[in-house]
Amino acid sequence: MSPSADTIDMFSHFILIAMNPYVNLHLKEFPTFEPNEYFWKTHWDATSGEERWEAYARVMREIVASGHNFALSNLAMEDKLYYKKLIKGHTDTKKTL
Repeated sequence: MSPSADTIDMFSHFILIAMNPYVNLHLKEFPTFEPNEYFWKTHWDATSGEERWEAYARVMREIVASGHNFALSNLAMEDKLYYKKLIKGHTDTKKTL
């Protein structure tokens, strides 16, 4: 499956994978992690304006991305959805690039 599932239609990927008789799946299972005081002291600055859940999500995203050799994107979800509309040929949006 594609790590860019947030901008590309997954149904077409599923169909292509389902049609292939030789599919290899490599699964990495990460251990369950609950943040402790060391985590907060190391990865979160209370004065930065970032909430604790945002720091936790950011760090977990970085860990999973590095574990699977994914490149991280700093685009906002709004930009990704706009890009998806452009790919599908929708030109009725008012946002400019």
